[in-house]
Amino acid sequence: MVEQYKVDGVISEILRNDAEYGHDKLFLDKEMKERGIPILELNVQYGENASGQMRTRVEAFLEMLQNRGTVPAK
Repeated sequence: MVEQYKVDGVISEILRNDAEYGHDKLFLDKEMKERGIPILELNVQYGENASGQMRTRVEAFLEMLQNRGTVPAK
């Protein structure tokens, strides 16, 4: 799907204390690294609202993608 949708970066939301899906993280990290695609991991608590810190991290990630020239500026 990475090639099909021409992915520039991945934002991965990981629920803390969710061992059921934790094993997928290693596979995702490996696959994206092999393809040179940056990944931003957001560790969140279930039911937690987005914080200012999370917003800042996402904005910085998008800015980094723009600086790479893979995503057009707003």
